[in-house]
Amino acid sequence: MALTPRKTASMDKRGDETVRSEYVHSCTISVVMPVWNPGAYLEDALASVCAQTFEDFELLLTDDGNDEATHSQLQAFVAAEPRARLISQEHAGRAAARNAGVAAARGRWLAFVDADDLVAPRYLQAQLESALRTKADCVVCAYERFDTATGARLTLHDEGSAALYGTDIRHRPDILLAMDASLCNHLYARHLFFDNDGDSEMPAERVPVSPALIFPPGNDFEDLAVAYCLALRAHRIEKVDELLYRYRDAGPASVMAACDERYLQIPQALGCMVDYFDACAVEPDVRDNLAALCFIHLLSGRLDDFFVQATAALRTRFIAMAFEFLNVRFPGWRHLSSVRKVCPRWVKRMVLTHPTLLRLYVWMS
Repeated sequence: MALTPRKTASMDKRGDETVRSEYVHSCTISVVMPVWNPGAYLEDALASVCAQTFEDFELLLTDDGNDEATHSQLQAFVAAEPRARLISQEHAGRAAARNAGVAAARGRWLAFVDADDLVAPRYLQAQLESALRTKADCVVCAYERFDTATGARLTLHDEGSAALYGTDIRHRPDILLAMDASLCNHLYARHLFFDNDGDSEMPAERVPVSPALIFPPGNDFEDLAVAYCLALRAHRIEKVDELLYRYRDAGPASVMAACDERYLQIPQALGCMVDYFDACAVEPDVRDNLAALCFIHLLSGRLDDFFVQATAALRTRFIAMAFEFLNVRFPGWRHLSSVRKVCPRWVKRMVLTHPTLLRLYVWMS
């Protein structure tokens, strides 16, 4: 049965009804793109989505309080592209923009693309084919971070061996440690976001599964709060062995590159994730890997970015918050085999598991 269409209208913050979307027929995939003044990068991002080899998708553009130039650019694009819809709101941040896009989605599947990034032509097709072939409800692909000025690859994130996948996290907890926190290199079945959203009919109102699966407004690490929860809900996760997403290193404009006070939001994002896993009463081996995952995002994964680039005062605050989080949420985490697995060198592990040694190491570096 086709999805039931529903008429929607969105009032622009400027007071005029800029979008009245008559949803005439269903689509297979909803692509959610939050937009907040990405400058010259927006045109390339939109073009890469429109160049998809799979064409049955809608592109949901959340205008997160853009300046007049970007707002006009979005309006012109939507007027020319029948698959695009514009959702306007006062500036509330990327998390709120993602929430608005998910709430408006009409596809059976959801994908996420940032407004300054690029996707390969087979980004949708390859992941959807994998999902349909294997009956997976979550598919992941490799992605790279590239230099804006030169286009050269900075890092490659391959998400582990494809042989690791083909099941769910409860049966193979190591998937947690292979997957990245990014949403943008995934394709998600719609039902992962909603608890009353069957595949055959579009309900009049859809209720989020849990507050943990609402992107936390105001938190710039909203992916971290939600991505692993969606993976936990999936009955089967598959991996496509193709590089399909390109993440632009936009310099200081990027939260990951800025290494400023926004990093202090990481414990809150991880707290949302841990709360959801605990509410799902996951098995001990899953929770042990969850502890190792938090250890990576708070400590070992920060050695090459935040601990190098942040101010001394900010590093001190972050380290205190990180150890408080781990000690409270995962008593005895230092001795878990999962932590030893992700940090096998005992000297490095000793430094990373003792705050005084870590502060000294960071200061000397």
